[in-house]
Amino acid sequence: MPFILSLLCSPADAAQPKAAPPSHSTVQVSDGRLSVHAKDVPLVSLLDEVRRQTGVSFVGVAGLRAPISVDFTERPLPEALREILKRVNHVLLWTTGSRHSPQVSRVVVLASVSSAAGSEGRGDAVSAPKPRSSDRASTRALTQLASDSDASARRWALQSLSGRTDPDTIGAARGALDDPDPQVREQALSALAHTEGVALRDIENVLAREKVADVRIAAIRLMGEMTDEGRTEMLARLVRDRDPAVRIAVVEAMSRQDHPMANDILRRAAQDTEPSVRMAALSAIAYDVPGESARTTVERALKDGDANVRAMAEELIDSLQDMDDADERG
Repeated sequence: MPFILSLLCSPADAAQPKAAPPSHSTVQVSDGRLSVHAKDVPLVSLLDEVRRQTGVSFVGVAGLRAPISVDFTERPLPEALREILKRVNHVLLWTTGSRHSPQVSRVVVLASVSSAAGSEGRGDAVSAPKPRSSDRASTRALTQLASDSDASARRWALQSLSGRTDPDTIGAARGALDDPDPQVREQALSALAHTEGVALRDIENVLAREKVADVRIAAIRLMGEMTDEGRTEMLARLVRDRDPAVRIAVVEAMSRQDHPMANDILRRAAQDTEPSVRMAALSAIAYDVPGESARTTVERALKDGDANVRAMAEELIDSLQDMDDADERG
C-alpha cells in the first residue's frame, strides 16, 4: 500500500489568476466515499474542491497547475486521494484514533516540481530554464502586476515569473516575501528557486516570522536547493518543528544535502512521533543513505507500532533487494 509515489507532475502555464474548479468537474462525498468526474482540470483546482467537500487540507500544492482527468465513483477517501495524486510525490497524514478506522486529515506534496525528474543527486544544482524573448518582453508587466491590489492577480503574476532569473523578477519576488496574503508569500519563494536572489539569512528571517505551514514548507524547500554554508545546520534545527508537515519538508530537503550531519538527522526523523514523518524519513534513508546502515534502519521499522510504517518498510526492503540483485547482475 504505497503512500509515497515516485513521479511528479509538471505545472502547466496558469491561465487564470484564481484557481477555481471548472464547471466540467464534479466532486461528491457520500458516507466517507469520494466520487470525482473531471476532465482536463488544473490539479490545484480539483484539490481545492476536494478540500471544500471533505475537509482534508493539502500542503505544498500551489504549483500543481497541470491538467488532470479522473473518473471514479464512491471510492474510500484514501484510495481516491492516491488515485488523484498518483503522479505526484506525496504522503498522507492521518488523525490519531481507532487503529481500525484512521482518518486522513492532511496531504503533503513532498517534492518541488524542479526535482520531478529525480535525476539530481544530493547537493547538485538545477539549472533554471532560459527565458524566451517573449518572456523577457512580458517581465515588466508581470512585475508590475505582482504589486496589484488584488491578491489573486499577485499570485498569478508570481506564478508566471517562476523560472526567470532577471533582476526585475528577483526584486518583485523578494518584495512579495512580506505580502499580507500567505499564498502570495508562498509563490514568491517558489519564484526565487534556482536564482541567486535570496540568501540563507533571508530564509532564516522568513522562517522566524512565518506561521503558515505552506509558506514555511516553501521556504524549507528553497533552503534545500541552496548551497550556502550553514543550510544543513539550520535544517537540523527545523526537524523539531511542531508541525509534522513541516518536518516532512525538512526530511525532503535534508535528503538532498551532501553533509555528514544529514544522515544522522534522517535517522532521527525515522524515530519521529508522527508515522507519516517516519515514512518520509525511511524512504529518504533507503534511497539516499549509502551502505548497510540504511538497510538496518529500514529493517528496524518492520517492528514499528504503526501498520502503514511497517508496510512501507517491507516495500523498501524489497526495493533494496532488487537494487542489490541488479548490481550483482551488472
